[in-house]
Amino acid sequence: MTVFTDTALITATVMGPVLAVQAQKWIERARGRREAQLRIFNTLMATRAARVSPAHVEALNAIDIHFRANGWRVPTAKEREVSRRWRIYADHLSIEVDEKNPAGLTAWSVNRDEYFIDLLEAMAKALGYPFDRVELKRGIYSPKAHGEAELEQRIILRGLVELFTGRQPLSMKVTDFPVSQEALAAQTEYHRAMAEALREGRVVVQIRPRPESPFAEAAE
Repeated sequence: MTVFTDTALITATVMGPVLAVQAQKWIERARGRREAQLRIFNTLMATRAARVSPAHVEALNAIDIHFRANGWRVPTAKEREVSRRWRIYADHLSIEVDEKNPAGLTAWSVNRDEYFIDLLEAMAKALGYPFDRVELKRGIYSPKAHGEAELEQRIILRGLVELFTGRQPLSMKVTDFPVSQEALAAQTEYHRAMAEALREGRVVVQIRPRPESPFAEAAE
């Protein structure tokens, strides 16, 4: 019994600091994981009205890193729900939508918004925030100019992609040329004179040397 007690005491003495260090590392990892999750949630909430902004896209792509299993900790049920909602939302975003079909675009946009709110709701529950769907959906301020700028940016980017991939040809139609009024008047007079000469059946050709020509004076 004494030998067992001595062995246990020695083991506790040796392993105590090791276990304390490991426990401290685990606490630091858990704290870092939660801070990363909070940054993702805060970014998504702050950019709800700018979903094509780089910060918003970066936050979405970081969900898989900080809400799924990472080799040292099994995710909670609420964290797994966040990952599931993100997969559904990401799958919907990858669907090709014909922007020339208003009905199809409207349906896609409605579903996109619902899937995004589902993701925010699951994330809020995982992090302990008391947000409901109404707050997540309606509590957004977006100036009209920002929405118009985002739409114009999407149209420009899509047009460039279609142009560079060959799906849309580059239009070479010319709608206007700069015109000299003097040249236009001279050209009109020329055509009038030629038409009149052709009607009369004769063409008078008069050769006049240029003023600087040595033959100009002799011709006179």
